[in-house]
Amino acid sequence: MSDGYWAMRTDRHHRELLGEELSRGRLRQGWAWDDRLDLRRLKARADSGNLGDDTDVWRRTWRLLVGEAGAFQVGDLVVTPNLPVNGRWSIVRVVGDYFFERLPGGDHGHVVPVEVIQREVSPQHPAVSADMRNSFKYRGRLWSLGAYGESVEELAKASDPGEESTELARLEHIHEGVVEAAFNRIVDRFGDADFERPMARLLEALFGVPVEETGGRNERGADLLCRYQDALGTDHAVVVQVKRYTGTADEGRLIHALDQIERAYGSYEGVTSGVVLTLLDSVQESVIEDAERRSRNLMIPVRVLTRHDVVPLFVDHLDELIGGPQAPT
Repeated sequence: MSDGYWAMRTDRHHRELLGEELSRGRLRQGWAWDDRLDLRRLKARADSGNLGDDTDVWRRTWRLLVGEAGAFQVGDLVVTPNLPVNGRWSIVRVVGDYFFERLPGGDHGHVVPVEVIQREVSPQHPAVSADMRNSFKYRGRLWSLGAYGESVEELAKASDPGEESTELARLEHIHEGVVEAAFNRIVDRFGDADFERPMARLLEALFGVPVEETGGRNERGADLLCRYQDALGTDHAVVVQVKRYTGTADEGRLIHALDQIERAYGSYEGVTSGVVLTLLDSVQESVIEDAERRSRNLMIPVRVLTRHDVVPLFVDHLDELIGGPQAPT
């Protein structure tokens, strides 16, 4: 029985190379393009309060420093999604101390020695709860699976890691089909000019209050503004940029949308979160990191949502969208 359980996402653009390294017992992570980023060196600098511009690298990767309190420990189990096979997990056990060794090309130098326990584990395996699966929606590179330790142990011992819950698989397949059909209809029925209104109606269904449409000639950074009060009586103000982008958007266009969110934060009173709503398939890692940076600077959540976030909400709230905003109870 292990003491620690983790999930670690790696660079999908180098999946084949990182998969080969994993098969050799080397679990690698990026943010390691220079020898100064060796975590042993960074720890010495962190201890002396001298991280400077490398603070983000240390914050994202320090848990790879095997043996440190709160970090990987020898014997811990690590689940690696989409490595080496997309849509499947591997499970590895930490067997040695961290070291630094960059690959040809100059990155992915953070290395943890591991033993591969399982390959091609299905996320739909009966041992995987819905909550555990949902935890993999987290877009960071490393997070704890401590709450699902028993499930990870069961997967590590499974005789058929690719087994799937037949009933669950069928139901999820139906749901995926409904969501995909909804996405196609949304793209077909709503162009750039008229996409804001259904998004406003969606927010009205989610929060139970009218949404102010603030886009246009006098826009101050937000297409939509939603003010509501939660059950505890706390006031919230969400500023929203609506972008009917599909497929993969140019990074610069998304950065501009985030610039607008930051502008809206300074233009409207009491802003508590900022959201860019899109129909993209995915968002570049650099854009996610930019949103995280703004979250830290503004001290509010800032997110870029894709079709995988937005369209299921349309499906779940379709009756309310058709019937109009509901009065709060």
